[in-house]
Amino acid sequence: MEKEIKTIVIDNGSRLIKAGFGGEDKPKTIFPSIIGRLRNSGDKIEKEEKEYYIGEEVQSKSGILNLNYPIEHGIIKDWDDMEKIWNYTFENELRVKSEEYPILIILPIYSSGKGSGFVIEIGDGVTSVVSIYEGYAFPDTIKRVDFAGRDLTEYLMKLLNEKGNSFETNIEREIVRDIKEKLGYVALDFDEEMEKHQKLIETKYELPDEYSGVHEMIYNSIMKCDEDIRKELYGNIILSGGSTMFPGFVERIEKEVTQLAPPNTKINTIADSFRLDAVWIGGSILASISTFQNKWITKEEYKESGVSIVHRKCF
Repeated sequence: MEKEIKTIVIDNGSRLIKAGFGGEDKPKTIFPSIIGRLRNSGDKIEKEEKEYYIGEEVQSKSGILNLNYPIEHGIIKDWDDMEKIWNYTFENELRVKSEEYPILIILPIYSSGKGSGFVIEIGDGVTSVVSIYEGYAFPDTIKRVDFAGRDLTEYLMKLLNEKGNSFETNIEREIVRDIKEKLGYVALDFDEEMEKHQKLIETKYELPDEYSGVHEMIYNSIMKCDEDIRKELYGNIILSGGSTMFPGFVERIEKEVTQLAPPNTKINTIADSFRLDAVWIGGSILASISTFQNKWITKEEYKESGVSIVHRKCF
């Protein structure tokens, strides 16, 4: 019997880092994935002379810092700053030595208690979908668009500023994000909603032509799978990420996908209350499965095989 390995699970989000240990029911720490440096080298913060600030400490000092989000639209753009955030995660938040623990790439489907299903993840930086059957992802069904929660926040800022308000700074952006999360909702019938509020809503936002709607992403991805498993995928559409939490989102998804799917197809959406952390929870559960222990990629394996070892063991 193989010895179970204690695992560090990290969800590297465009806005938030969620980190903790495999087997636990929630992340040990959640903090903004942001790094800040003094705008003027001569500035001092409470007699401190730190080269940079990370996470929550950035929020309270953002007025005198230049801010950088290393992850944009779900992709690491600044590896140097990302490494600093990881080191901060290990040393300051988890208080562990990273070299003593394996680190897990996360998978949200396990948070739902299912091994097969269709996962749609909408976070702050990216919207992505994938079909999974008996624990295996189908690479051909993976689709993503660089449009998610942060884009909605930016657009709401634009609308508010056009009305004579002034929301420009990072602190003010957080205020707008809070407005979005507390007051935003998804209309079941968009045209009817626009007609109802036509005197109040004067602007429409259209995605670029190359972007598909979420319902189209779901349909196109599932239709790439074998016909034998499509029914199960349509019956297990798993929502993940904070941008799926808007009231009305589930109902709208089911309505739109039903119109695209083959006749008499049962559409079932799984929208757990904890889906804000579903990615991390899925990783925590996966790390606890005994059969997963032979999936680890060692430093020696990566040095010998490079990125191909990831594809060989993970797909």
